[in-house]
Amino acid sequence: MANPFTIVFFQLLITKLFGKLKPIRSIVVGTVIISVGMLINIIPVLLAGGVRASFMDWLPMGALSRCSPCR
Repeated sequence: MANPFTIVFFQLLITKLFGKLKPIRSIVVGTVIISVGMLINIIPVLLAGGVRASFMDWLPMGALSRCSPCR
């Protein structure tokens, strides 16, 4: 249940902080916040030695890419 509470809390906080901005400026600020969040999400991957997967491991094929008869 922490995730929904976190979303609501930060949504209220961001609305309070940036509620009076013009729409274009709000879009730019939102884009920057999302970009920083995505960069924070990739830090553990980089600290673990980077990405060493092949291109096929990145495709969303789930069990098909690991299925031995499929290869």
